[in-house]
Amino acid sequence: MQLEPDDSQSDRPVPSLAAPEFAAGDRVRMNALGRSRHPRYGERQAVVVRKVAANGWRVLFEGRTSLLTIHRDYLEKVEPV
Repeated sequence: MQLEPDDSQSDRPVPSLAAPEFAAGDRVRMNALGRSRHPRYGERQAVVVRKVAANGWRVLFEGRTSLLTIHRDYLEKVEPV
């Protein structure tokens, strides 16, 4: 007997084929998916501190004093101007 996949987990981020990779010190912001899930952060930028777990990054957002762990599919790199 083979079970069909459960669609109840469809609210999880869908892993992208070309998942973004960051390095400590990179400037990032929430992408469209991240902003829809966490609207408080809006266009606020953050600095990547380190990678944690397989899909998480510790970041420090502007105006904050504590680090947050954010899923990689919610972040996009900000190119320097």
